[in-house]
Amino acid sequence: MPSTIRKTVPVNGPLLKKDRLALGLSQEALLASCDKTFHIGTLRRAEHGKNISEAYLESLSRALGQDVVRYQGADLRPQDVGPSVDISGKWMSFFVQDHAGSPPYPVSEEFFFEQDGARIWGYSESEYRGKIVREVLSDTSVRGDMLVGRSLVEGWGNITGATSFQAVISRGNDWIDGYAVWYDSDTRDICCSRYIMVRKEARFAADFASEAKALIEIECAQFATRRQA
Repeated sequence: MPSTIRKTVPVNGPLLKKDRLALGLSQEALLASCDKTFHIGTLRRAEHGKNISEAYLESLSRALGQDVVRYQGADLRPQDVGPSVDISGKWMSFFVQDHAGSPPYPVSEEFFFEQDGARIWGYSESEYRGKIVREVLSDTSVRGDMLVGRSLVEGWGNITGATSFQAVISRGNDWIDGYAVWYDSDTRDICCSRYIMVRKEARFAADFASEAKALIEIECAQFATRRQA
């Protein structure tokens, strides 16, 4: 019986990424030009120097117009390449919110991340009391498998519009789970909510989103209990 085990090889990830960017290709565009079909997570692993299937690396090399030997070899990443976590792209965030006199309720927003090494920036836009508000990241970075930082609502000031958060990145960089803390100017309280993010392009995005919504429903009850304490 023929073996189904795929041979994997180490990849010079920084060089692979450098060649892709030199051609002006996004990760999605590079995958679309490959003669084999595989998940974007495979490309992300390759660009971070992880082992991938030799056949997939050959397909990527052809799409870049290079010989596969160019990208083969031991882990050649320099120390300043940055973390092995890539969270760039579109995400859905799930958390708990409330207003003075109303019970806690679940909220979901679309968030967009960009990443340069360990540094993260991005934004979300949502409706609040009939107005569109824009929330931007500030002093945010990836530290190992953690996302740490804060966000500011434009035009709200550094106190009423500030949220701090810490969260763990897992499930192949498709799930972020932690807690957010902010000042509620309506109730004049410091609030804390579980904060979950799901990558929109993840293979199991729909399942992850359903799980996140269920967990945030539980968090609503816990949020209300904390309010009463």
